Amino acid sequence: MSRYMNHKNLKIQNIIYKDPIDKISIIFHNNNLNVEPLLFTTPILVVKDIINNRIVLDLINNTQFHDFIKMIDELNITNCYYNSKKWFKKELSLSLIEEYYKSPISNNLVEFMLPVNSNKELQLDYILDKNKKYTNVHSIKEDSLVKLNIKYVGIQFKGTSFFPKIEVKSIKIYNSIKKHIDNDSSDNDSSDNDFTDED
Repeated sequence: MSRYMNHKNLKIQNIIYKDPIDKISIIFHNNNLNVEPLLFTTPILVVKDIINNRIVLDLINNTQFHDFIKMIDELNITNCYYNSKKWFKKELSLSLIEEYYKSPISNNLVEFMLPVNSNKELQLDYILDKNKKYTNVHSIKEDSLVKLNIKYVGIQFKGTSFFPKIEVKSIKIYNSIKKHIDNDSSDNDSSDNDFTDED
């Protein structure tokens, strides 16, 4: 069974790209035992907005997670460049791919997709409130503290835009207490993966 890993324990060099199918290059993580979907748990982040089935989070106190997402951005760009002839039937310059690529990070904010079905209904596995009770997305407000289980699906190609397809699979809401914010000086341990912690 695939398990969500602490993002700090993922090795970038173990990420594998597949040739695009239906305009998506699916990526996987080789954990030396199995090749699995790229699943990871974020640090605790501050919500800035939820709009159009997307959640926007503040990274200003989370430089390590910011750098982790940017490293995958660089890996995405590099793989698009080296595979351009095979994937796009023509060689594209690195500068052109960098122009086409759209990062989920902008001005210390990161934006992730909340998956919906064909009826526009939210398809999260679950949302837990601060008491570990099941709740819904309306419980998440601006400045809420949350931790997310993420599936990094791959790179999606649409016209002349390349962008990562990243899905939130589940969310845990935390008390709005400053000590919970997971900045670079307070490391989370792996016991919090899959939201099994006892906070």
